[in-house]
Amino acid sequence: MGTYNFNLCKEMGLSGVMSRCVGIKRDLRLSKSETYANYYYLNFRSFIGQNGDSFDRYLIRMNEMSESINIINQIIKKINNNKNFKQNNFSTLIEKKDILKKKNDSFMENIIQHFKY
Repeated sequence: MGTYNFNLCKEMGLSGVMSRCVGIKRDLRLSKSETYANYYYLNFRSFIGQNGDSFDRYLIRMNEMSESINIINQIIKKINNNKNFKQNNFSTLIEKKDILKKKNDSFMENIIQHFKY
């Protein structure tokens, strides 16, 4: 269900899970020249499908969620091993009236304006 192929993927410019489910082995997090957000320093796997269907996309996403736990654990270990890392002890006191106060940017309708049109 929801199947497409390599050619349609290229034609539509799909990326991420949408491209990996048809067998395209491209993940910017693993590319040494295009990586971002310090993924270069982490060890993790990227998952590839073959059928281009919704089940392949589901499996890739489920595997990536479990791999995310691996990534988080690596980051925690690196932080704990870094003697120069300092935790910020920010504490804020928020009064109840400030929490209950409605602002224009707190209404869902105002936040999603770009999806409406």
